[in-house]
Amino acid sequence: MKLIKKTGLKKIINSYSYCGMFVCTFCSSEVEKTISNGKKSKSCGCRKGSITHGLSKTRIYSVWRDIKRRCYDPSVKAYKNYGERGIQVCDEWMNFIVFYIWCLSNGYDGKLEIDRIDNNKNYNPENCRFVTKTINLRNSRATKLNWEKVNEIRSIYINKKLTQVEIGKIFNVSQVQIGRIVNNQSWES
Repeated sequence: MKLIKKTGLKKIINSYSYCGMFVCTFCSSEVEKTISNGKKSKSCGCRKGSITHGLSKTRIYSVWRDIKRRCYDPSVKAYKNYGERGIQVCDEWMNFIVFYIWCLSNGYDGKLEIDRIDNNKNYNPENCRFVTKTINLRNSRATKLNWEKVNEIRSIYINKKLTQVEIGKIFNVSQVQIGRIVNNQSWES
């Protein structure tokens, strides 16, 4: 759970402990707990927390955990491409159950990956979808080509204006990749 404010030293049974107000990540209710217990707890004890526990070993839970880590954990290698660029997870998706319901309602399949339609925008329902790995890779900032460029490559090649090597130099991709495109072995129509 997330600590929102420290409430001070309090007597609990026969000893004193530092306490704080925490927000439950599942139901968003505020509860007071000892600092050590609150940081270890995943929920306030609500039913939603127990539902999540049963789903915590699933692939969909891993997807949710990983998008949050990319956006908020500087120790994660991918953080530089997400959190450091200001990419965030929308508030509603900080709750796993809300994310889970959205996934099931929007085509989630264990073979598909979550994809941000606009790589400069956040993880939110309007900017995300489930796609194949190939489509997800094409939507990456590192990808040099898009459908418009691929169609231009095919047009140039069909009209015999340039060789594959010359086209490759223009688009900064290898002659082998140009060959795959014009022969419909990649970026299939």
